[in-house]
Amino acid sequence: MLFDVDAPEPPDTSALPVAGCDVGISALATMDDGTVYENPRALRTQERKLKRLSQSLSRKQYRSGGWWKAKALLARLLMRITNIRSDAHHQATHRILQGISALGIESLSVKGLMKNRKLSKALADASLGGFLVKLKYKAVRRGISIVEADRFWPSTKRCSSCGYVKQKVSLSERHYHCGVCGFEADRDVNAAINLKQVASSTDETRNAVGASVTPTGVGWTRGRRKIKPNQALIHFATA
Repeated sequence: MLFDVDAPEPPDTSALPVAGCDVGISALATMDDGTVYENPRALRTQERKLKRLSQSLSRKQYRSGGWWKAKALLARLLMRITNIRSDAHHQATHRILQGISALGIESLSVKGLMKNRKLSKALADASLGGFLVKLKYKAVRRGISIVEADRFWPSTKRCSSCGYVKQKVSLSERHYHCGVCGFEADRDVNAAINLKQVASSTDETRNAVGASVTPTGVGWTRGRRKIKPNQALIHFATA
């Protein structure tokens, strides 16, 4: 039996407040109000067991009874790692999108970040690309606008109080201190506040990404192309 069901209209969220979200490795997501969603580090916590099971599989005779048992144990552990990561992503994205009308985030080049050999393993463990995909398609379903700041916009270097931009902020500097106005805050919270200001200000949004954002409903047709749930798009209206 086949049913043709129209996509429900997203609710009106225009009266709700705007929020900013900074994603990272040490914390999966940090909100402008200081709320932190921890990174479960599923691969790191199971790494020793994963190594032991991989070695056990390599020592077994190929396609023997012991080989199939070792392979099943390894596959079960890999599935557990995936499920832990996915569960953390779904819970965080669900809570982030509650009670807001728009969300400011960074436009990350995950492929480019993975070229850093010192951070590639931690980035793969956090799976920031999958986290942002879940955040975007859930926002579309709820009628929430996602505003992406430009990739080179200094959300981390910029003071959210006076707008001063530092020349350099090292990764080890976890607390932001502005030498002009004396503002102090956690590094990720300061970045989240800057992203919130981008999402809430029309002028700042245009400076950062060119224009405001209009979400496209999942499952709606755009021309002759069918938009699937895992292909939810963020469209930027022309200025």
